[in-house]
Amino acid sequence: MSKVIGVVCEGPTDYEAIKRIVDMIAQEDNEFLRLQPEESLEGQFGNGWKGVWKWCEKYATILHDYMRKATPEIECLIVQMDGDVSRCEKEVHCTCEFTACSHSGVVHPLSCRICKDGKCPVSLPCRDHETDGYAMHLSGLIKTWLCLSAEPSPVIITIPCDSIDTWVAVSYGDLTERCEQHPDPWNSIIARRAYYHSIRIQGDKKRVPIYEIFAEKVCRNWVTVKACCPQAQAFESAICEKLLT
Repeated sequence: MSKVIGVVCEGPTDYEAIKRIVDMIAQEDNEFLRLQPEESLEGQFGNGWKGVWKWCEKYATILHDYMRKATPEIECLIVQMDGDVSRCEKEVHCTCEFTACSHSGVVHPLSCRICKDGKCPVSLPCRDHETDGYAMHLSGLIKTWLCLSAEPSPVIITIPCDSIDTWVAVSYGDLTERCEQHPDPWNSIIARRAYYHSIRIQGDKKRVPIYEIFAEKVCRNWVTVKACCPQAQAFESAICEKLLT
């Protein structure tokens, strides 16, 4: 039976991929509501990983009421953030054990002037969360931002590593080993040239029509993607647990 699924993600191309992958796994057409980013990308929180963080904190204390009172009522919430956020962004490491900063815990990381001025003492890669810890790190943060307890919840968290672009590159056969350790597959593989497998790439900008094609390819080769990318398998397992049981 189809579900109403809310999606909080970094951008429109991520949303496109998530919708198609979920429907492919569930083997039915679900109804999706794009909660973040908003259609204009200039909404209350903007887009990107910071927008996901801000949305989670905004709705954490009212999440279940928000889902219940939505029209239509939201039965499941998917929250996506790419693993490269843990690899690249100092703000998400503000409270890590090896971070020594007098502002930690006092100033919100997204509002920290020290970070904005390029003087943040966080050193990357973070020794607490190097490659294999990216997904665990960000999943833990999102659970904290959403105030999720250990009890079962209607929330699916997915952290593609390094990004959903990894799943695309794997689906086309351009990544086959240590796939989730490959940094920035968009710029290093997909957008290196004007065409990617006969698909026109306009600069480094990701576009929804292109990602519609990419998402279909990912779905067709999902078995291979899962075999190469543990976070793809984790996403499917969560979908099966939350939507199909």
